[in-house]
Amino acid sequence: MTLEFHSNVIAAFQSIQTRWGPLQSVDIVSGYIGQYATNAIRRLCTNKVRIVFGLAKPNSQVESALFEELQLLKRFADVKISKGLHAKVYIFNRQVLALGSANFTERGFSKLKEAMIISDDPEVLGDAMKFFEETWESAWDISRITELPPTKQSRKPPEADPGIGTAFVRPNPLFQHSPTVSLLHKVRICAYPAVWLDRPDGFDRTDTITWSTGSGTKEGDVQVFCVSMDTKNSTLPQDDLRVDSVHSIWISVRDSFPVPNNTRWPTQSKFRLAVKLNKPVPKAQLIEKGILRKARKGGFPRNFKGKLLTEGMVSVLTDLLCEHNPSQSKNIFNALQLAHIQTGV
Repeated sequence: MTLEFHSNVIAAFQSIQTRWGPLQSVDIVSGYIGQYATNAIRRLCTNKVRIVFGLAKPNSQVESALFEELQLLKRFADVKISKGLHAKVYIFNRQVLALGSANFTERGFSKLKEAMIISDDPEVLGDAMKFFEETWESAWDISRITELPPTKQSRKPPEADPGIGTAFVRPNPLFQHSPTVSLLHKVRICAYPAVWLDRPDGFDRTDTITWSTGSGTKEGDVQVFCVSMDTKNSTLPQDDLRVDSVHSIWISVRDSFPVPNNTRWPTQSKFRLAVKLNKPVPKAQLIEKGILRKARKGGFPRNFKGKLLTEGMVSVLTDLLCEHNPSQSKNIFNALQLAHIQTGV
């Protein structure tokens, strides 16, 4: 049985991820919820997430920034509201409980002096899960939250962050818009002629494949497969939505290896399919977002090495793919390795 005390909330969550991760489910009860909560959630868990939070205002109205945040949060978590709620309870994988003073806000996780206790005692965990389920069942649907009408009166940001009900929250390494969280694995983007969608051994018709890659590819690295404009010897018409677009995301299941006497694809690896996009994302949008540079020919990385993406590019790509494929958002986040808190951030 584990019983730990932490005076640093991030350290407490890191301990949980180390000992009980990866996180498959998170249930949260919080008096308040902060802006950028969606980014925090996707770094903690990309699977089943439920959140109940309290109302900061009796009229259920919030300012525009947080209203938009809640609309985004609904894509990645089941969310409810409960008037008068002040508890702070976090249950991970239905195996371990974190109980303390910190709300699910930027200030609660880094700016205020908070404390948290971790326990996997079965009796205590059972009581906490019962509390969560009762709170969840009696809570209201998030549709009760409405947006405050805009006001012409300007005001300075308050120094305190009361959470829901204010648009002024300063980001930290967990609650942030521009991620500085280190990726667990490299992410490489590559493009291939459309003919590979026709072939029985191509990447449109299988869940595992041995494919060309860069020499530095390691097990767990990510390769984003795209289809180039080259439709030569293919049955696909030029206006097929898969042409000149992002097609799928694959995970390497072994380190790359050399292929003797193969000058065209000298380095390969075995990959498993993580996500085949329901709606391919056009290359033009990747160029617009700065992920790729506009080129006279093609624009996609054309050789087998592809292009390694920076952390910022991966974050932008993730948001773009999710925007086009909202029903696949959790799988996209999971595949691109963003659900991770790096020690020391």
